[in-house]
Amino acid sequence: MIEVYYVEDDENIAQIVKRHLEQKTCAVTVFSTVSAAKGGP
Repeated sequence: MIEVYYVEDDENIAQIVKRHLEQKTCAVTVFSTVSAAKGGP
């Protein structure tokens, strides 16, 4: 399984992309900022 870290500040777009990738058997983690993806505040 491919693990995807996806950064998107628009919640609607993030959920659409996440659902699509999950249908392709990817494990998706969505972050709203690059800072959050890097583990920052």
